[in-house]
Amino acid sequence: MNLGEKSARIKTLMNDDTFKDIISEVMEKQVLVFMNAHSNAEERDEAHDIVRAIDSITSYMESVIDDQRLKLQTMVALSLPLRALLLQQKK
Repeated sequence: MNLGEKSARIKTLMNDDTFKDIISEVMEKQVLVFMNAHSNAEERDEAHDIVRAIDSITSYMESVIDDQRLKLQTMVALSLPLRALLLQQKK
């Protein structure tokens, strides 16, 4: 799968209400573990690991979208001087 396809699929997934609900619910459960005075160190460590994993996954997804956006911006930036050159040659 090329970068453009991957980026488009990730955007679709990140905008999906079910996906957003799942991420939100999992994060809320982990926050409750932190807020619970009766949770032990192992439970807090596990909650922390889950929060970090979700953050890592969503950061990766955002980076793919950013990479595609940068690629498109670069292509446009590089094509402008070329277009100007081609227009000069036509004159």
